[in-house]
Amino acid sequence: MGGAFTTEATTLYLSLKGIWEVPDAALDKHKEVDDAVTHLDNFFTPLLDPSHFDLAVRSSQVFLRRYPGGSAVASQPPSDPTYIDHALRAFTNTLKELDEALAESFSAPYTSRLTNLVTGIVVLCSVPVWAVYHHFHGTAAYAVVSHQLASVLAIARTSVRTMYTELVRPRSTSEGNLSPSEEYLLTVVDDALYSMISARLGYLAQFERKTSALPSRIRFAAETLNNRIRATAFWVSGPSDEPFVTLGKPARSGPEAKAFPYHGVVLHEGGERLHARSFFALPGAWAVFEDFCRLVCQAGFTVTVTAVGNSNGGRHPPHSTHRSGLEFDVDWTFTSDPKDRVRNLARRRKKYGTGIFRDVERGQYFSLEELPGDTTPPTHIYIEALSALVVFQAAALSGLRRYLYVDVTNMILAADYLGWVVDRGLFAEVGRKANVPVAEGMGHFNHLHGEVPSPAVSRLSGDALTRIFRQALVRDGNDEFSSYYFRPPVDASPAVIARVLQFTERWMQRSAAGLPALLPVWLSAEEVSRRLGLEG
Repeated sequence: MGGAFTTEATTLYLSLKGIWEVPDAALDKHKEVDDAVTHLDNFFTPLLDPSHFDLAVRSSQVFLRRYPGGSAVASQPPSDPTYIDHALRAFTNTLKELDEALAESFSAPYTSRLTNLVTGIVVLCSVPVWAVYHHFHGTAAYAVVSHQLASVLAIARTSVRTMYTELVRPRSTSEGNLSPSEEYLLTVVDDALYSMISARLGYLAQFERKTSALPSRIRFAAETLNNRIRATAFWVSGPSDEPFVTLGKPARSGPEAKAFPYHGVVLHEGGERLHARSFFALPGAWAVFEDFCRLVCQAGFTVTVTAVGNSNGGRHPPHSTHRSGLEFDVDWTFTSDPKDRVRNLARRRKKYGTGIFRDVERGQYFSLEELPGDTTPPTHIYIEALSALVVFQAAALSGLRRYLYVDVTNMILAADYLGWVVDRGLFAEVGRKANVPVAEGMGHFNHLHGEVPSPAVSRLSGDALTRIFRQALVRDGNDEFSSYYFRPPVDASPAVIARVLQFTERWMQRSAAGLPALLPVWLSAEEVSRRLGLEG
């Protein structure tokens, strides 16, 4: 085919990438595997159906009539083009040259059938499994489409040989026999098509090897995840004037060692159909996420997992990310009750020229501004802010490399409190390279997105947890903290207000018993001023 065909194929693949990666609700509805496979079967028809392809490739019109220069091509491209329409228009020049060469070499009775065969095999061998995998649906590509395509390619080899036999030995005397030169050229075409099919089968085998060789991902049912979380507790041990807090086992044995109970749980959004395609992660990523959930659940809030990743990589619609096995999406509550999920916040957009955020690609700073007409709150307040602080600090302490959300105010507060008490590297300053809170307002106004680095760096050492514990006891005795953060949400119903009061009472009872919610790390305005004065 030569360099021109390679260029045409590259252009075709990039055009598909552009089609599939543009946000489109019509494409996002194909996120389930069976829906995606149905869409792909229709889009690639007849290239993924062995019997349908065999009939199409052995006719004289199915492929030939659909590309510019073909015997019956439409003057305008179809409004809803299939892959064949895209491919034949991309390969117009190459296929025209082939058509002309075959017409010069073969007599009329054979030209259309042979041209249709060659065209069909060329289009079949151009089906971009990697493009489907990376840009449309990873699971559909490696679990279904690659196997369907392998079956059709096997049928195509038979179709080529059958066509060769039928042309060399016509079934009726009216068709006549090929001349020696025609039979020789047919043998050349036969060998070329056979080699092309064999090469494509090798390409599919390579695709299978590479996707199968990815690190193994696993999924946990919500019950299993909760059992794993509760199997490892936070402990406080030692004398009351020198307590030491650890994760996993007490630092000192004895009757004074106490485990912190978990008051929240972890839930999975949706049902088994969603979980079977969307809740896979690498074992190491689960370990980090479990620590994140331990901190949130120990504080008393419930975590809802809304998305993780697929089992073998590739595009994971409707997300553009979630293909590494290292990413989690979560929502959370402001009490222990699953009904009390925090509200969605206002969507934001970047405003370049001012602000504390830096766009590395553009080399510009920006702030976030609300979209016109959006009256949704821009930040969490009261008890919803309390739960947000806990979630953001749990993300940083457990080792999430980046966590994306729109609540700029509370993300900065959460990080700065950690910087004051736990580790100065956790301050929300520009230029940080680890555990970075990212303010992203278009896609993360209704959930937090967290990414696990490899390797992850946890900040849950005994020294850090002990400092957090001591600060928690001070925090809960401060009226500034309790008078603000235990207020119910604005416009809360009587039932919600009652649950907030119950949650507050249990929070204070735990603290009085010496087993407080470890998070959030919080400092009074007076204490922050004092520390700033000491530094100054």
